[in-house]
Amino acid sequence: MAFRYTPWVFRFISFAFRYTPWAIKFISLAFRYTPWAIRFISLAFRYTPWAFRFIRLDFRYTPWAIRFISLDLKYMPWAIIIKKENKIICPPFLLL
Repeated sequence: MAFRYTPWVFRFISFAFRYTPWAIKFISLAFRYTPWAIRFISLAFRYTPWAFRFIRLDFRYTPWAIRFISLDLKYMPWAIIIKKENKIICPPFLLL
């Protein structure tokens, strides 16, 4: 079995050696741009407090959003069920 697939293994190995220079180029490129990635990460950490402030604001005003949604749900049937040409237009989810 091993001998049967040996030529394929050799082909893969030769393939690997053929593309090794490209792999090395990609790795060197990665190392070249690493400082930029680190700068972006540091920027992200720099502005994290602001993100948290926005999230906190979101939570502060969430009850109001929920109240509006509940009002919407309360008056939705009236908004959607419209009598037009003696036909009631009603989405299927209200019929459930």
